[in-house]
Amino acid sequence: MFRSFVFACTTALALSALAETSALENTERDGYLNRLKQQHATTSERTALLAQVNSLLNQHALLRGYQIGQPQPQDFLFSVQVPDKGVLHIREERQDEGGRLQVRNRSLQVYGLNPFFDYQCKNRQPDCVILHESQQEPLLRIVRRPDAAAELGKALSYLVRDIQRD
Repeated sequence: MFRSFVFACTTALALSALAETSALENTERDGYLNRLKQQHATTSERTALLAQVNSLLNQHALLRGYQIGQPQPQDFLFSVQVPDKGVLHIREERQDEGGRLQVRNRSLQVYGLNPFFDYQCKNRQPDCVILHESQQEPLLRIVRRPDAAAELGKALSYLVRDIQRD
């Protein structure tokens, strides 16, 4: 009898803590999305998230001028779109010193995809890269600003979760 009581109390406390954590995460998420919707003058969470991701990619683009002393510096410009249901499209443009432009398009199927992204900003490197466990190479590259890379990873994570809800 006593064991049943202790088990019931322990279970109730664990569920209560889980509910509080979930409520806190939802409050943080809602606050973040409301701020982005206001910042980007939209009522759509997806539009706000796309605007935030693309704004960060534009503001923190890795340009040749940031790559002093690096062999073969290039401009890296990225943009993200959601062209179809369940698809995140990444466009990468690279332009070298000679003006030659290379364009690469990649699509991520987001259904079943872990929505979390990571970033790395290695010492003595001019950039931060955004990583996802499903890809063998970095998805995105920006100038070395860890705070911007963290914000980009967060916005991408919320964007993928938004797409997955469709």
